Order: sequence, then structure tokens, then C-alpha cells
Amino acid sequence: MADINHEKYKKAFRELTINDGKKGFKSHLTSFIIMNTVLIIINILTYSGTLWCLGSIIGWGIGVIAHYIGGVAILNKKLLKLEAEAEALLEN
Repeated sequence: MADINHEKYKKAFRELTINDGKKGFKSHLTSFIIMNTVLIIINILTYSGTLWCLGSIIGWGIGVIAHYIGGVAILNKKLLKLEAEAEALLEN
């Protein structure tokens, strides 16, 4: 087994956690694109004067944006804060 120091472990843990967040976001975005494409096609084929698919696009789009902000953009800051707290506990 390779010799793993504390810094290498922290870096690997941070990368795995961030990659997990990115994978979750990509999955959410993919389902958003596929499902809303289907809804747009259904809306076009059954058009009755109302673009009801816009509600789904806007509502779900807000969720996708929130997922990106919380699951990807802010995640690194949270990890750095947790690492600092863990190191402070180890020093005491």
C-alpha cells in the first residue's frame, strides 16, 4: 500500500466529494434536458393556445440552478471550512 500523508488524503477526499457533487448535478441537468424536451414536443403536438411546458422549464430550471449553486459551487467552500474545523480539533 502506498504511503499516504495527511495532505494527500485531504486532497483526494476533497476531489472525490466535489466529483460526487458534479456527478449529481450532471444527472439532474440531463434529466431536466430530456424530460423538458419531451414536454416541449408534447406541448407542440397538442398545442391549444397555451405553452404549459414553460412552467416545468422555469420551475425545474430554478431547481437545477439551485443544485449547481449548492452542490457544486458552494461545496468546495464547505469542505475547506470542515477541514479547518477538523484540524482545529486535532490540535486540541
